[in-house]
Amino acid sequence: MLELKALTKEYRSKSGNSIAALKNVTLELPEKGLIFIVGKSGCGKTTLLNMIGAIDTPTSGTLSIYGRETNLNNPALADAYRSKYIGFVFQEYNLLENDTVTENIRLAGVLSHETLDVSSALEDVGLAEYADRYANELSGGQKQRVAVARALAKNSAVILADEPTGNLDSATGKEIFELLKKVSEKRLVVVVTHDREAANKYGERVIELSDGEIVSDSAPFTGQALAEAKEEKAVKRLPSREIVKRGVKNLAYQKGRSIAALILLFLSMTVLLWSQLFARFDSSYVLADTYQKSGAEHIILIQTRKGILPPIGNSRCLRLAEKTVEKIGARKIFGSNLGAVVFVGQKSEVTDMGYEFYDGAVELLEDDDFYVTDLKLHYLLELEEIIENYSQYVGMQIPSGYYAGMRIAGVVKTDFLNYYEYVYVQLPNPHIEPYYYLALKEDLTELEKEKAEACAYATMFISKKGAVKYENRFLVNEYQDATHEEEDLQVNHPLEFEITHNSSVKDLQYFFIYDEAVENCVTANGTGTYQPKGREVVFSADLYRKYFEPDYVTNTRPEYIGKTFTMSLREQGESETLVVLDDMILAGVYYEPIFYDAEGNNERPGIYMSKDETTDFYAYGLGMGEIGAIFNAAPSENYGKLFKALRKDGILVFSPYSVKIYEQESVFVQFSIIFALIAAVLLVITILMIINVISYSILNQKREIGILRAMGIQAGDVVKIYLIKILILALITLVLATALIFGAVAVTNQLMCDITLEGILWLRYDVWTFLFSLIACIGIPVLAALIPLRKIIKMKPVDAIKG
Repeated sequence: MLELKALTKEYRSKSGNSIAALKNVTLELPEKGLIFIVGKSGCGKTTLLNMIGAIDTPTSGTLSIYGRETNLNNPALADAYRSKYIGFVFQEYNLLENDTVTENIRLAGVLSHETLDVSSALEDVGLAEYADRYANELSGGQKQRVAVARALAKNSAVILADEPTGNLDSATGKEIFELLKKVSEKRLVVVVTHDREAANKYGERVIELSDGEIVSDSAPFTGQALAEAKEEKAVKRLPSREIVKRGVKNLAYQKGRSIAALILLFLSMTVLLWSQLFARFDSSYVLADTYQKSGAEHIILIQTRKGILPPIGNSRCLRLAEKTVEKIGARKIFGSNLGAVVFVGQKSEVTDMGYEFYDGAVELLEDDDFYVTDLKLHYLLELEEIIENYSQYVGMQIPSGYYAGMRIAGVVKTDFLNYYEYVYVQLPNPHIEPYYYLALKEDLTELEKEKAEACAYATMFISKKGAVKYENRFLVNEYQDATHEEEDLQVNHPLEFEITHNSSVKDLQYFFIYDEAVENCVTANGTGTYQPKGREVVFSADLYRKYFEPDYVTNTRPEYIGKTFTMSLREQGESETLVVLDDMILAGVYYEPIFYDAEGNNERPGIYMSKDETTDFYAYGLGMGEIGAIFNAAPSENYGKLFKALRKDGILVFSPYSVKIYEQESVFVQFSIIFALIAAVLLVITILMIINVISYSILNQKREIGILRAMGIQAGDVVKIYLIKILILALITLVLATALIFGAVAVTNQLMCDITLEGILWLRYDVWTFLFSLIACIGIPVLAALIPLRKIIKMKPVDAIKG
């Protein structure tokens, strides 16, 4: 059944010399019988037994069982061989000390392909009454009987016993040999012993070794049965339930160390996670989380210079890049005498922005038509009470005032009624009648004030032509003047004004646009007041010099009077034009000395032309210019990534929330740098400490790991058993640390909100924090366990047992 060929084992001494423990041992063993290996100490008996049991590896030679050769130097093949064929009885018993007698035997039985009756097994070795005792409560003889029962429980083909009576008295030794003799009737039992008398008495065959070689063999095996190879058994793996059970039990073996490891893990991970929360502070994500929590439907974005947010109430905003606004699906808002204006052409453009209409809204059919919010309507019509039916105002034409002639095409819903109320106003002057005024409710929370302000983000929706028709102030590149540094122009997306006639001249200078009669105008018919019409244009004298005639003398007839040219606007650095006006006619040049400063600079350079055919051009200079862009926010979306990307271009969210967040940003950034360094240092310290504690715990169980492997439990299953313990500790740490951090985040956010503004989520416990927690709390301990486990698993079982 079992054949060894030229088996050699050499050891290397500390001095570097080679010592041969076995020398070309060739041996054939039958399927059953009791065979003794005897010899003096150091002759190689135990080494040979360890080779047969595959708990040590040969330098050379082969081992075959049932005609199949097994490579003992391959750990996986050696594990499989031990699992399928070998049962061990050690001189030092090598029982699992923290298991009961029953548990020791049952574990071996799990590896058997047959059902094990533990009670019967205990009766066979005379230990039925000791079933529930722990191994460390037994005498030497009892332990050896348990070791025999454990070896038998696997139903192994080969039982190997190393000095099974070496630590026993003669009477007990006799019992053990008689037990082994009985076992050998059905399987092969190989015993290593110094007791030549017992070998001769009980052994069917006695093999003597000397200096690593066989010097005598009382009954050499003929080898006739070797050709009858049996069907190879499959490797029996430990069931998952058994692995988990042993892992959990392992946790209870060393309670003190387990608790110490848990406390260390918990404290280290809590501080590490807290540091990580601050290290990951990002105002863009704080703002996005805050908006998502508030349920805000609309967000205002503004272009800033160098990412510096202007104070709340400041309407002097810079231009947003057209392609950026289009890319994110936002709409620009213009500040004008009409209010906060958004250009639209039809109803669907308003609803696409996330707004709703009251019943009765119609399409914009004329330039005079416009949509107005319910809040703005109250101010527009000077109403003094809350309206129940806003639809009644659809189709109404504004009778007087600045808006006279404009017609309401629809009323847009806001939730202003939640935040506004009419206040009765009685002035001290008796000649002024008391009146009701729509104002914010008292005792609004900061969050409610934020939502109230959102009701006024955009108040009027109108076509470009309609807005241009009713607005009387137009200024292109309002803030791009000589006081701005060139680097600012690269951020603020100024409009590039280009005139093309005989040659092309581009400029970023700001200028006013007027649709009215101009005085002191030199035309083809002389000097006087002139009203441009059609595609006629009148330039101020300094603009005319810049684009047409550099040497022009004021109040003389311009050389290019009556000539045609092209005007266009594009964003600086962009090739695509925003608006192009072809076949424009130079009708005149004017001079207004009152607008020149002491250095001779024109404070109000301007262009006069009719609105009728130049609406798009006028639109880019509407009113006081852009006040930002309105962005329709989906409550389910988190816009942290978008806010972060926009900020790189100087585009910020503009609200009381953002002002407070950006104000505190520098403080949090400083903290984040400090905590990032702490987190980095802690990570290294934590890893080293955890590796040290867990490695110490694992290495202390090296002997037990060796025993499990010698029993035939596969290396992978052994690793899983010890990882279960670590995983349980890690999961407890994860739960405790997460709960503590969750509470700390809530408390910190509340304290910060008390100082700044209600509703801001300063610290975020998000999916990334959880993943970091998962990696830190589980990944680090598991890694710390795998390092020593891998080292022990790579050891030969005999070395692990010896420690």
